[in-house]
Amino acid sequence: AGGWLGLWTFAGYAMQSVGLQYTSASRSAFILYLNVKFVPIIARVIYGRKISQRTWISAAVALVGTALLGSDGSPPNLGD
Repeated sequence: AGGWLGLWTFAGYAMQSVGLQYTSASRSAFILYLNVKFVPIIARVIYGRKISQRTWISAAVALVGTALLGSDGSPPNLGD
């Protein structure tokens, strides 16, 4: 199990490193941290869990905040 998780971790880091050749670090961080915001959606769609309104609001606020911090005003790049 540890080797399998290590392989996925390596793949994630490798893809992020390749993506940094084509986009800015702030956009890369925004895309990387989107996974945290998608957890409630995945829990609802895949596992059928009931998600509280408070969690949805928290995820939305976090998404907007991350977008504001990661936005540099330039158009999308190939790596986005």
